[in-house]
Amino acid sequence: MNEGDGVLPTSLLNSVTEINHSTSNDDTSSFINSPRVCYSPKGSKEYIAGCLHHLKHSVDMIFDSLKEAELFYKVYAAHCGFQVRNGTDKKEKQTVGKEIVEVILLKYLLCTKQGYFQPKPRNQDAESSQTRKRSVTRSGCSACIRLRYSSGGKYVIYYFHEGHSHPFLTPSSIPFTKESRQLTQVQKQYIFNNAKVNIGHVKSYRMSKEHCGSYNNVRTDFKNIYRDLKVYIGDKDAFMFKENFERKIQASNGGFYFDYCVDNHKHLTRAFWADSICRKNYALFGNVVTFDSTYDTNKYCLFFPLSLGLITTKSVTFGSALLSKEDTDSFVWLFETFLKCMGNCEPYCLLTDQDPAMSIAIEKVFKTTKLRLCMWHIMRKVPDKVGPVLCRETNFLKKLNAVVWDSDLDPTEFVSGWEAVMKEFSLENHDWLSYMCKIKHKWIPAYFRDLFMGGLLRVTSRSEGENNFFCHFTNPHVTLVEFALRYDSALDAQRHEQDELVKKSKNLPSLVTPLQLEKHASLFYTHALFYEFQKECEAACFACGIESCNSCYGDGEEFSVVYDNERRKNYDVIFDTSSNDSTCSCRKFESEGILCRHILFIMKGKFLCEIPSKYLLRRWSKDALKQPMSNFEGWSFVEDSSRSDRKKQLLSDCWSKMFSCVSLAEDTEDNLFELVEKLSVFEEELKKKQCGEGEATRKDQTASDADILELLVGSKSGEVDVLPPNFCLTKGSGRSSKRLKSAKEKAVEVNTTAKKGRTCKACGQSGVNHDSRNCPNK
Repeated sequence: MNEGDGVLPTSLLNSVTEINHSTSNDDTSSFINSPRVCYSPKGSKEYIAGCLHHLKHSVDMIFDSLKEAELFYKVYAAHCGFQVRNGTDKKEKQTVGKEIVEVILLKYLLCTKQGYFQPKPRNQDAESSQTRKRSVTRSGCSACIRLRYSSGGKYVIYYFHEGHSHPFLTPSSIPFTKESRQLTQVQKQYIFNNAKVNIGHVKSYRMSKEHCGSYNNVRTDFKNIYRDLKVYIGDKDAFMFKENFERKIQASNGGFYFDYCVDNHKHLTRAFWADSICRKNYALFGNVVTFDSTYDTNKYCLFFPLSLGLITTKSVTFGSALLSKEDTDSFVWLFETFLKCMGNCEPYCLLTDQDPAMSIAIEKVFKTTKLRLCMWHIMRKVPDKVGPVLCRETNFLKKLNAVVWDSDLDPTEFVSGWEAVMKEFSLENHDWLSYMCKIKHKWIPAYFRDLFMGGLLRVTSRSEGENNFFCHFTNPHVTLVEFALRYDSALDAQRHEQDELVKKSKNLPSLVTPLQLEKHASLFYTHALFYEFQKECEAACFACGIESCNSCYGDGEEFSVVYDNERRKNYDVIFDTSSNDSTCSCRKFESEGILCRHILFIMKGKFLCEIPSKYLLRRWSKDALKQPMSNFEGWSFVEDSSRSDRKKQLLSDCWSKMFSCVSLAEDTEDNLFELVEKLSVFEEELKKKQCGEGEATRKDQTASDADILELLVGSKSGEVDVLPPNFCLTKGSGRSSKRLKSAKEKAVEVNTTAKKGRTCKACGQSGVNHDSRNCPNK
């Protein structure tokens, strides 16, 4: 905390509190004088505070430095019950050795109630001006000390006025003074850490009260840290955003990847990043990737494309980006940067929505990747395209879903079912449905049954889930620096959930069949995948039977399997007795990576006790993330940089020990006093180490506000070479006037505008969801 700002350091506030406590029961003879009221030569009433002898000021008192003098007067003020602010000073440049330095010749330290409040003239031309009512805090107090520069760099008091024109603060009002409201570095770090998980300052203040036991023990200046943080970041937002990522690149030995673009005016327009764990996950499980670009989560309205994959039925992030435009050039840059980050290894399948700019960019960048569209995203549009009446009053949607989502249909059966539904409801000439039938090879499962999808047919649904997950950590009002820090917290939570699921899978699930195949699967699969396998295994025992058995070429045998469940359909299974290789006409393993009930029925008949290794995909295993990167050429640096950070582990151990000591010592006051004493000694030792040996211990070692904010943000101020992005109007944000709105959105807007709005105190206008906090004219 800066001494020149008139703020008393926390350590001195604590020392004054201890002095007051220790002298509360002492004899009044320890005071040089008792509190009293007297009258000045002009006849005005003045209040004289009672004071300890060693805190009493006097004229001609000498101090080694100006900071020491200021500190002494602030300790005196805190003990007496008033506050100090800086007054007039006179400076002069002097030559010291070979350097020219600025020396303060005169310095006034005043009571905060010195002078009188001068109201600003009111603007009579304004139609409606709302002024905030404020109390008068100035009462013409004359209490002050005046310091003069002396030889040898020392300062001497040449004037001291002790009387005040106002009563002193009572003990109950001291917690609300400026000095008592100031937050410590630990409290600021506490609020900042809470903000990473979207906990605001109000909840942080209440939580801190519960930790400290009383509001009197909590500093009240919680909300101003966000104000100070915004001011500190200012127009250096994009620069600090870039600097933090470049520092991560150096710390990770190349494991962290970051790239960005700026426009002609040096405003940030594009950014992409991925840490070493993201790159490792892509190397292991990046054959199927989803891209979603429907989420904006920062105050510039940059949209936030996510690249996702699937590990043990949980989404995992491969990389993230911020883009100012949703055009083809932006997506081309994004996909090229993504491939460069991932060693130019193209995914086998890429799933996305129907964004035309993204589709063009994918065709330009990816050469071997197969593009598939999200079924959930397409089927969600059906009610808007065909009309709500048809969907509500008929079973059209039910019959259409039965045809579209049936993965057992082959292309011929799908076309027949589609045409039957269109004919039944007279939709043969519907433009949108005809177009969707024309591109059926891009989104209908019947046309990519041999393509491994990992169950990712509903990419937008999964991406919406991830967007909702990130909403728990960020909001649309944060800066880029804050967003990057909160994004890291979200990734940590995502990976923690993944580790928790793996840990739970170490416990074996219950079995429903006596098959050794099921027991073997329970040892390999995670719980979520095992339960999917268990359904197929149970159906193989109770719902499948041999329709016919014909010998085939070589050692293979072809079986026609029928199961009398809902479908009542025959499936052709080819089983090779020499290698235990199997294929089924349902193509479940080829598309989802799990053996179907039909192959399991044949394996059961062959008395196999274990599933062949080729049918056990590593991505579904309990140890999916433990696969060594040495098996992948060129990715060894990712393995080294993805190891756990030793510093973070030590920090976690420190907090654990601290809470353990407090819980053990809280039973008695003696234990608590001893703990505080030992921690204070260790704190002083750390301060000496930080300041260096031989430096004066009385030098104030409290960090300034700028130093604390720099520590929180993780970036230093420097020459700004990247400016913050301009405000963006993206297609999916709902703020772009060019975006086509559906009938549902228009109906919601009409219903919203019919509601009575409230008046904004900032601009005087009325509207729904419009107040002084989110006023666009603010």
